[in-house]
Amino acid sequence: MMKIKIERGVLGWAVFWITISALLVTIGGARFNKVIKEQKAVNYQQDLKIQMHDKRIPYMVEYVTMVKSVDEAAGSMLSATDVIEVSRIIVEQCALNQDIGITPDKILALIERESGFDPTAISYANAIGLTQVTKPIFLIHAEDLGFDKGADWVQVLLDPIQSVRFGVAELIRLRRNWISYGVDSWLIVFTSYFWGEKNAWDLLETKRRAQLPSLEYGQGVIELSAKWREKGVG
Repeated sequence: MMKIKIERGVLGWAVFWITISALLVTIGGARFNKVIKEQKAVNYQQDLKIQMHDKRIPYMVEYVTMVKSVDEAAGSMLSATDVIEVSRIIVEQCALNQDIGITPDKILALIERESGFDPTAISYANAIGLTQVTKPIFLIHAEDLGFDKGADWVQVLLDPIQSVRFGVAELIRLRRNWISYGVDSWLIVFTSYFWGEKNAWDLLETKRRAQLPSLEYGQGVIELSAKWREKGVG
């Protein structure tokens, strides 16, 4: 597995954006031109500088593949800015958490299963946005992601960028928890995301399938993940 060194700073983004600009124009045309120019003009004081042992191109290609995939899946439901930022968050978080095996195909599969890439989706259980995050999950991650727990959580999560930040944070939390329990199964992680950890534990311990959520949801996400890998995301 390729090791990725990530450190704070803005040096390196000039080369990064020159390459990204050329690649994105080839896949997105005018839709991304304005956004690319705006992004390059931003002072990325809090952004990450990516160094892959002086091999930037593989990261860029993965990023551009993600932009193209998210854009095709979301269509007009996401702006070009949202597509670019959502893609960046996914690729960066997968890079930062390589040790637990989280990959872009899994995150896109989760989003597809949860909301169909509709950022305005609200479920009967009041789960919000692209990743269908509920208030209890918002409260778990709010402070770590820079929000006060008293913030208007619905409005926060209707922002597709923030929805992905919270959803990915929860997926990473669940994956790390289950690994610490000695359970190395994405099926259980996805089941937990939808049904909650307690129900997933009950499913493992009692096997009372008739009284407990089934694994159909998690299996569906895994199947979607395979579909995304076939498209070159992974």
